[in-house]
Amino acid sequence: MALADLFTPETKTELNFKQLHGLTAEAVKYDLLMNGIKCDVPHAFLREVMTGKKEEGIQEPVIFHMPDPERLHKMLSAAARRAAGQRYQKRRRAAGAGRRRRPRG
Repeated sequence: MALADLFTPETKTELNFKQLHGLTAEAVKYDLLMNGIKCDVPHAFLREVMTGKKEEGIQEPVIFHMPDPERLHKMLSAAARRAAGQRYQKRRRAAGAGRRRRPRG
């Protein structure tokens, strides 16, 4: 017989405020821990949350911010146009490298 089998939904127990506060605090810790696990938070950060003490030697994660989609599209389009223009100029120079222009006049 396990400890959980001793209690039923109708079982009445007496709790003082200190015990209720302790149970609530542990439930909140459990909830925070489970949310962190579901969201793939690194274990070192979860330990810090549970103990309340900062661990040394933990590298901060690098966060990249993506620009809004319209701005990103404009940036990529401009870069593609510049690259296409440079390729065109190279081909034009290569094709005209063997010819010499006659001076005007």
